[in-house]
Amino acid sequence: MRLTIYITLLISVLFSTALLSQTKGWSVGATIGAANYQGDLVDAPLFYLSETNFGAGLYVRNQFNDKFAARLQYSYGSLSGDDANNSNEDLNNRGFTFTSTISEVALMAEVLPFSSDGSSINPYVFAGIGMNFFNADPVGDLRWPGIDLFMDDLDALPDNESSLGIPIGIGIRFGVTDKIRLGAEIGFHATFNDYLDGISLSGNPDQNDWWSMGGLNIEYALSGGKDRDGDGVPDKNDKCPRDPGPKKFKGCPDSDGDGVVDRRDRCPKLAGPTDLNGCPDSDGDGVVDVDDKCPQSPGGKAMEGCPDRDGDGVTDMQDHCPNSAGLKSLNGCPDTDGDGVVDPNDKCPEQKGTFENDGCPEN
Repeated sequence: MRLTIYITLLISVLFSTALLSQTKGWSVGATIGAANYQGDLVDAPLFYLSETNFGAGLYVRNQFNDKFAARLQYSYGSLSGDDANNSNEDLNNRGFTFTSTISEVALMAEVLPFSSDGSSINPYVFAGIGMNFFNADPVGDLRWPGIDLFMDDLDALPDNESSLGIPIGIGIRFGVTDKIRLGAEIGFHATFNDYLDGISLSGNPDQNDWWSMGGLNIEYALSGGKDRDGDGVPDKNDKCPRDPGPKKFKGCPDSDGDGVVDRRDRCPKLAGPTDLNGCPDSDGDGVVDVDDKCPQSPGGKAMEGCPDRDGDGVTDMQDHCPNSAGLKSLNGCPDTDGDGVVDPNDKCPEQKGTFENDGCPEN
């Protein structure tokens, strides 16, 4: 049993350490409240309030995201029971009592089903696995007819008992500041042991004991406040709280690494200079590629990035006479005599003529 205890504790510590090293939203907290017992000295279906005792706990918690968290917790409680408090006459006449302290080390997962961005009130459920350590001190009434079974229980009871346990429960957490959270929760701790009260054979040997603890929590965030995107920049300082980015850009991403954050980058997937809003300009003409109809040939903004060598307002790729300034209506070719026949096709470019006569006048 001791080997099982050590292995369980070692796994818990190693696992929690791994969680701490991989997450940034971690915190420490404390719980103070009350512990109750359910077992062989109880006839109540759920809570045995007549024997409510002190309970407390300490924990380290890791917040992965808005919906999931994990914590390593140590809980401590005082437990007691008395047959005199039972309404069942048989139990009342049996006259058993017990006292015990219980400690639990548990690793638990939290699910926050209703949590959302910026929410300060977060209900949650939790469940986990742990190890319980207890030392029951039962007292029997020698006048009870079945006292021999009680004596058998005493013989079977070790000085220090331990058992695997499964804690489950619900809670709610309130964000007071970026660093401080308050909350309340109740947890039920099932055990795989019927000697939580030191009684089994003389009680109900077919059903294991369990205990519960409810209380108030106070938690302190060790990170710099809530960090929804987990980038190490607290939301209060993060210009892009939903998208992870480096500290030098105040938490905003720069997907293409060009020094222009995505929310200001016209081309967030293509690296480009700052003065062009993060867009590339392959031909260096001052017209970014996304707007440039000729991205591999430098041109002017007026020509949407395409060259116009003769400056006639018709781009080279559309200009039938790219080296001679002409008219748009004539696809960029000149017509010196204005007869509608462009100079390259006009056999008499200085004299008006007709199309039928290749630009020359009729004889």
